[in-house]
Amino acid sequence: MHAAAVTSDDFEARATALWGLVERGSASLGWVAAGLTSTNEDVRADALGVLDRIGAPETWLPMLSRVADELHEGEARDVLDEMLMRLAGETTSEALPINPGLLFNGRFDAFTQAIAFIDAPLAAVEAADRSWARYIEDHGAGRRTFRPVSGLLEVALSQFEPVTYGVAGALFLATNSDWTAAFSRSGDIMFAETLGNRMQRRSLRTFFSPHIARDGHPVRYGHRVFALADGHGQSRTLEASFQSRWEWDALGQPLPFERVNVATAKRIPDRLTLEDINAYCEHLGIQRSDPLFYGPAGFIVEQDRSEWLRTPRMMTSAEWLRHHS
Repeated sequence: MHAAAVTSDDFEARATALWGLVERGSASLGWVAAGLTSTNEDVRADALGVLDRIGAPETWLPMLSRVADELHEGEARDVLDEMLMRLAGETTSEALPINPGLLFNGRFDAFTQAIAFIDAPLAAVEAADRSWARYIEDHGAGRRTFRPVSGLLEVALSQFEPVTYGVAGALFLATNSDWTAAFSRSGDIMFAETLGNRMQRRSLRTFFSPHIARDGHPVRYGHRVFALADGHGQSRTLEASFQSRWEWDALGQPLPFERVNVATAKRIPDRLTLEDINAYCEHLGIQRSDPLFYGPAGFIVEQDRSEWLRTPRMMTSAEWLRHHS
């Protein structure tokens, strides 16, 4: 029935056949095994869909790994990747990386998964941001307040608490370089590129988040970004992101220090790793993963909420991490 439905492109009959196979449970494993060897991509995808429903025997792990190596990007590959994770005994789609490349081993990920940089001294960035804040206020978009911070990164981040949704809030820190670093209370760091463009200075947006699922449901969507803008409308952006599946975007001219043939990696997340992001930053004089690179001088800018009628949603970075791990 399924073969005839695929041949005739009868979607309804195909779906009916697949649900029948699912209802048979492990008795359908023979059909699944045959389907996985098919040269027809639709048949392979359907076989994986049935297997995902009925569950794969642990002994199938080597065979499924070989199938994964042969599959092109797409929904079937995403389903299989998730299945392989479960068979390998992992509880998340990607393990939280515990390595020196992750600031504070991810303890402040609410703030440090997204870090931006502007190629200008802290004083120049603050002057430009104050000018921008006046422009925003003059156009009726609310008032911004500024306050200084002082200390190394961990101290500055503690003064930046809590995570706040729907409210503009940024922490700017001097660094041991010509760049100024910027962090966001909400994870949105596009403001840094806008500010860099206003100053006609280079800006860099970086983001690294593993894709984490708990009980089959995402609690953190995979996302990694390296986006360098020249301040004059030209940029190079590398981005791997997971929505319903992993997707890859590469815009602009390749930079001379990029890993060769990066787009040929079969797994999209492997095209832009945490190691890649940190290495690319190093080429620009940025030690992204070194806490001692940041501070001690800085400032926090945030929306004035004194006249707000409702309190925005807030949580500490520790609470955020519990919800997203």
